[in-house]
Amino acid sequence: MKKFLSVLILVLIYINCTSQLPYSQRRYGVVKEADIVVGTALNYCGRMDTITVSIFKPVGDSNLKRPVAIFIHGGGFTSTDDANDEDMSFFAEEFAKRGYVAVSADYREGFHLYPFAPGLPGPYSNEPAIVDFYNSFDGGFFAADSAELVRAAYRAQQDIKGIIRWLKGRNLQDSTSTCKYFIGGHSAGAITALAAVLLDKPEEKPTAAGNLPDAVNPNWQDTVQQLAGPANKDDEDYREHNPLPFNYENPACYKRPDLGDINGTISKNNGFDEKVMGVMCLSGGIADTAAFDQNDSSPAVFLYHVPTDDMVPFDVGKPLDRIGNTFNVSPASFAPVVYGANWIWNKLERINYQQFRRKLFYEDPFANSPHDILPTLGVVCDSAANFFAEVLNADQSCTEFTEAFVFTGNGNWNNPANWAGNRLPPATVLSGTQIWVRPQQGSICILNVPVTVRPGAAVFIAEGSDFRINGNLILQ
Repeated sequence: MKKFLSVLILVLIYINCTSQLPYSQRRYGVVKEADIVVGTALNYCGRMDTITVSIFKPVGDSNLKRPVAIFIHGGGFTSTDDANDEDMSFFAEEFAKRGYVAVSADYREGFHLYPFAPGLPGPYSNEPAIVDFYNSFDGGFFAADSAELVRAAYRAQQDIKGIIRWLKGRNLQDSTSTCKYFIGGHSAGAITALAAVLLDKPEEKPTAAGNLPDAVNPNWQDTVQQLAGPANKDDEDYREHNPLPFNYENPACYKRPDLGDINGTISKNNGFDEKVMGVMCLSGGIADTAAFDQNDSSPAVFLYHVPTDDMVPFDVGKPLDRIGNTFNVSPASFAPVVYGANWIWNKLERINYQQFRRKLFYEDPFANSPHDILPTLGVVCDSAANFFAEVLNADQSCTEFTEAFVFTGNGNWNNPANWAGNRLPPATVLSGTQIWVRPQQGSICILNVPVTVRPGAAVFIAEGSDFRINGNLILQ
């Protein structure tokens, strides 16, 4: 109890000291726009999935460059009911009250399950809470292998990057900044948030996200001795992620193709990037020990965790390992090693991480659910909001680009068909505009007309692109 009081007092002192900063105080009412479609992408069964968000906006705020905060729910990458979406919507609404445009984000979920021989891949325990916990996840505890969980996290971070680009592309519609971005999440959502920020180089793509041998239809079955075994429980999970009329029994469902570029496909060619200023990790972790490094785009980091967390390790371990002894087969057997908030904090200390960073490790040995956000959602949300207010107050240097054009074709600059969305840039490129020259491999971009680039505008040439200037390029 003393530790709890110490933590709570420190948090309250910290909140009081930072409560006068812009974006730290509740000032506005909030309006919510729910279930907005961002785009589509293929799920683990090859079915086209629709990605949606809910957007929370402050009412009565005249700022045209509002910061953006994106919050990502947890659920073990398999929770079809978006396990703690209500918690993330709470964070989004609280941030909107402070002047953010805040987003509760969805992403692709689900993965292939392990093909058990007939038997019970579930709890030993008859304790109702354990059984209910197991049932709430359908069959999704038991991935076919650790690669399936890596692939699930990879798809999720692709979607979040796409959501960031999509939101930046709507900056005029939403009156938002295009560089003052923050993301965060809880549990699987925190793992996704960290991956979306730190997986920023093509060579960092995990091997498991490449082409793999087909998965096997699990086809779980009871034994003669079992009156209530696992039969059809795997089917429940596949059906939840793949509603009728999709046929998850089709062998095509079990193909495991290359998952593509680290940035995914959603809004890929709208000209905006995936960079953020800060990331919030609530009870999450990373799988790559080399993920954090020092570079100009390193984000500010807010870490929260409970040391006795029984789902995601506080330091190093496998998810669900603490509750593995209650199961016939431990779910941790099918999971990769995860490095939690304590390990991350020590890594940041070791490398003398130069960006803002803060930890809130809540210690309460009597916590009934140490994977929850404790002591309350409000306390942790206030702490994170004030931390990000400090980051915004300290960093006024981000570059705003409110309009973007992307060359994706082959041939002359002045052909609208060579530009994403047939949007041809103007002859005079004004401040706040960015142009990306990004022809596909083997193609060429030929600047065959005069183009003037005003101060505050930019032209970016993607690495390896063939760009030839036959007309006049005037940089003012």
